[in-house]
Amino acid sequence: MTQATDILIVEDDPASRRLLLDVLENAGYRCQAVDNGEEGVQLASELSPRAILMDIKLPGVSGLVAAGRIREAEARRRETATIRTVLIIGMSAHAMKNDLEIIDQAGFDHFITKPFSYRVLLRYLQENLPADGMGL
Repeated sequence: MTQATDILIVEDDPASRRLLLDVLENAGYRCQAVDNGEEGVQLASELSPRAILMDIKLPGVSGLVAAGRIREAEARRRETATIRTVLIIGMSAHAMKNDLEIIDQAGFDHFITKPFSYRVLLRYLQENLPADGMGL
């Protein structure tokens, strides 16, 4: 049996991905990380994480498209079963003010601009992370 995943990290920058893993695992979260949106969508379905931290600008399938696909999968599954909605947090160093509406429409619950305070991220997760239970 595989260990449950609290947080799926979808980040193409290796240093940022490693730092997020270290910070979140040191805070007690069980994490998995991938470097592209396509794998992020696939693992979101397979692992049913409680939250996803997703870079907006990813190679191949962007974070915007990946978040939309995850929300579509949730909607399909909701028709046949009771599921919770995964918390999706978008991350970007380059988002402009007009990008925020697009980010919201893509299905993100929250957005943080890089660089960000890990203390603030941990507090946000603590306050907003859905309880363990049925997932995607």
